[in-house]
Amino acid sequence: MSSFKGSVVFPSLSGDGYVEDRNVLMSKLFEMFLASDESQSNYTQSQSLKGILNSETVDEYSRREDIRKALVILYEPYYDTVEVSVNIETTENNMSVYDVSIDTVYNGEDYALNQNISNDYYTNINKFDYMLGNLEN
Repeated sequence: MSSFKGSVVFPSLSGDGYVEDRNVLMSKLFEMFLASDESQSNYTQSQSLKGILNSETVDEYSRREDIRKALVILYEPYYDTVEVSVNIETTENNMSVYDVSIDTVYNGEDYALNQNISNDYYTNINKFDYMLGNLEN
C-alpha cells in the first residue's frame, strides 16, 4: 500500500479541474466507471463497467464480484477505507438490476454512494456504440 493512500486528488477532465471534495469525488469516480470505454480499463487495474459487462462472464454472481472488485480498486487511492457491496435483483421481465453501495472513510469522515445499474444501461450503451459505428451488428 502506498503511504499516500487517501491523499490523492482526482484530475477531472471537466471544467472542475482537480477534485478534492470527497463528496463530489464519490460521484465523479462512479460516473467515470459508468462512462469509460472498455479499452480505457487498460489505464488502471480497475475495469470499467462496460468492460465487465462485455466480458465472457455469464454467471451473474461472478459479474457482481467483478463489479465490486473494480469499484474497490477505483476508490482505494482516494479514501482511507473503502467497502463496496453489490446485490442483484432480477425483475419480472428477466432484467438484472445491480444495487451498488459504496461506503468510504477519509480523514475520519464517512462518505456513501448508492446507485442502481440495470441491463437496460448495458443495452443502451451498445445501441449508442452501434450508432457511432463502434460495434458491428
